[in-house]
Amino acid sequence: KEIEALIDAHASRQGSAEDHLGEQPYISRDEAQIVHGALQLYEKNISDSMTSIDRVFQLDWNDVYDEDLLLNIIASGHSRIPICLGDVDEYKCLLVKELLLLPKDILQMKMRIRDIEELSGLLRDMPIFLESSKKIDCINHMMNAMRHMALVMDTITENNTTVQTDDAPLLV
Repeated sequence: KEIEALIDAHASRQGSAEDHLGEQPYISRDEAQIVHGALQLYEKNISDSMTSIDRVFQLDWNDVYDEDLLLNIIASGHSRIPICLGDVDEYKCLLVKELLLLPKDILQMKMRIRDIEELSGLLRDMPIFLESSKKIDCINHMMNAMRHMALVMDTITENNTTVQTDDAPLLV
């Protein structure tokens, strides 16, 4: 809180940096907002910035990859798309740019996404975080693991241990 107050004090100074010669330079409102946002990464949970999975453009593992599906993917405007693997809580991530790099003949073959995955390994695993995880921890994990999307769950079962909260799956 002290750092935030100091940032606000510097951001509230008027004039340009030249007007304050001999004093510590001021910072702009935009810079202050960036610093405040960075400080909040340590305080806020990942669930504070998630989108419910039922509001996310997604594809099913059994969808057929053809021209219509490709047009829907492009129309969505998303560069990363969750692929449901059949179970409500089981997803992988599709990077659209990698889909577009596939040979054109795959489009004419009208294969299911699951079959394309078996041939090319196109889909990426998605880390799963508990809703109560801190934003900074999730960001660090995703950067280190080079992941582009994550699933945030209210319950995670691993090694016969279940951790639970109350809400529906969310997506980073």
